[in-house]
Amino acid sequence: MVEPSDGQRRKWIGIGLAAGLLLLGLILFVTWSHAPQETPQLDPQADLAEELATPPPRENPPAEAERVAVVSAESEGAPVEAPPVPQPFAGWVIEGRVRDESGANVIGARVIERALIHAPTFTDSEGRFAFEFQEYAAAARAEGLGVVHASYPATTVAVNLPSDFVRLKTHHVEVVLKDGVDVEVTVLDKAHQPVEWATVVIREQAGDGAIVSNQHSDELALRRHVDSLLVTGRACTAAVTDERGIARLMVRAGDHLATTWKLGFLCARDTSTVWRVTPEDRHFTYILDKGCGLTGRITDANGSEAPGVLVHAITVDRVNSVLAASTDTRSEGTFELAGLGCEATRADVVAYHARLGSWFGVVDLPAPHLEIILQANRLLTLSVVGAEERERWSGSLWVEYSGIERAATGASNGTPRLFKLEVVDGHLSLSVPVYVTSLSLKSTGWDTVALRMADVPSVQDPTVAIEMRRERRFEVRVVDRDTGQTMSGCDVRGWCFSTNADGSSSTVQIRAAPAVQGDEPVFHFVSGQVRDGMEIVIQVTAPGKRMTEVAYKTPGLKPPDRIVVELDNL
Repeated sequence: MVEPSDGQRRKWIGIGLAAGLLLLGLILFVTWSHAPQETPQLDPQADLAEELATPPPRENPPAEAERVAVVSAESEGAPVEAPPVPQPFAGWVIEGRVRDESGANVIGARVIERALIHAPTFTDSEGRFAFEFQEYAAAARAEGLGVVHASYPATTVAVNLPSDFVRLKTHHVEVVLKDGVDVEVTVLDKAHQPVEWATVVIREQAGDGAIVSNQHSDELALRRHVDSLLVTGRACTAAVTDERGIARLMVRAGDHLATTWKLGFLCARDTSTVWRVTPEDRHFTYILDKGCGLTGRITDANGSEAPGVLVHAITVDRVNSVLAASTDTRSEGTFELAGLGCEATRADVVAYHARLGSWFGVVDLPAPHLEIILQANRLLTLSVVGAEERERWSGSLWVEYSGIERAATGASNGTPRLFKLEVVDGHLSLSVPVYVTSLSLKSTGWDTVALRMADVPSVQDPTVAIEMRRERRFEVRVVDRDTGQTMSGCDVRGWCFSTNADGSSSTVQIRAAPAVQGDEPVFHFVSGQVRDGMEIVIQVTAPGKRMTEVAYKTPGLKPPDRIVVELDNL
């Protein structure tokens, strides 16, 4: 028998080891597969969150308003609800799209609605915009849209709501922006140095000439004024100068009125600056002058320095008409005003601080350095109750300084006059400047309450009782007598006649606002002037119809909830 060689021996040993390892692996696999498996611990909340995040497909998808509740099979208790699906807006919508002359969408155009109920909005990536109105009356007041874009001249578009807008609740507006001329305006001071952050306003020539002056106490007031000019059909645009004093505006070719505004400079009602803009003539220069001003120092009633006091002055002269200027006192109580008229011989000045006090007076010009001592504001507490319920009244209350001392009437326009405050459990503390003679207290759904400061007791920290009465509301439905259809395009006004305690009579005119009751257009009268026992006359006019008056003259008769007026053809 032949002995195997060493190489053959090693070969057979390797094959045997491989076969053994394979057999051992097979035995282990069979043993593990037949062993009892341990059940993993489930997290019901994690499974629920995953299920809500990725719901399984369903043959019949849920309705928009359906709320889906999923309960874990391993747990008991209250179902976990998915967030509700947002409901479509239930009010009235004016929406549209802004394009250029080639039909391309204009992105980032600033759109203003005429009623100025909403802040301006901007077009999206598809050139679309939308304004939503909770009330039909508010949408009906949006009779025009102003559109501004850096690459196109400002334009105004009329909004002609269809007769069935009450029912449709949506109206689409198409806006086309046309090309214009890129204008550069350089603003310099009298020393020919550039003026940064000056607002340049250009409007197509028409109407009363000047469009702005420094009667506007801040940039926000000026912007609102420019917006209101634009949406009333006066193509108007504005821009702010850079560090080189240059402002860039896009306007249509033609004659334009121009003016420049910056706090601290003489910004008169400019009636002479008219620029003829063409593609060749588009570079202009405007010179700003600081004019004349006032300097002074303000202290409080204790003789301490009064920082942060608002100082507003106004002058009237035959050259520049009305000019105003505002500033705040520095940390040491000093101030410096510029931008007043040099031809004026006097200035009305008001100083205001909510805590330190207030002051007003007439200053002869030119005036030396002024030393002003603030007078303490009138402090009082309002005790507010509901007239019908005789319970303490709580809610938001608008407090307006409606009456002003004659000498402070003009200058006080540059100080705060309207405040939104919260009445808590029938109590509200007020700090009233010394130049205020009366207050108006207003809250939505309630009559306006007038409070004369002369009627407030002359004691320290007096308490004044205020009764809040709910507004008198009634509505008018206008019907075409021939067709019996409800009409919406009408002008509805009312007159309320009352007899005063001294035997004299008074008349108050109120105008109705269009509204919707169910699916019908109606006209709502909401006025705190309407009282039981008044004589009420309703007057209705409409195109192609006879003017109709309906009178309710029986003393003691409450205004009915609804008055129906039928109109005849002319």
